[in-house]
Amino acid sequence: MTISYFLEMSHESAANAELPGETGASEDPSTGIDFLAEWFRVHGQTQKTFAATVTRASGKRLTQAGVSRWFTRGVVPPTRVRAVSVVTGIPKFQLRPDIFDETDDDGSQ
Repeated sequence: MTISYFLEMSHESAANAELPGETGASEDPSTGIDFLAEWFRVHGQTQKTFAATVTRASGKRLTQAGVSRWFTRGVVPPTRVRAVSVVTGIPKFQLRPDIFDETDDDGSQ
């Protein structure tokens, strides 16, 4: 199985689940996790390599299991948005449109 297959399966599971306090978040077809899944597909990254890169960028440990949970839940945690934005170049408002808008750009993407 390829990482693309895994990401598609993870996203399908996440799209059918709602998190407490996140009602309706999975209805938007262009959620932050979609942008991240596309980034993984284009760059051929593994979750393990990505976790190590985010760890180096943020100074806060992230594991492959942690990244996997993001895809299962369908959302990047707010505490990780800045580091993920820096690593991937995906703007924060695209990763978490429920928290950030286009004016929330502090130069870190």
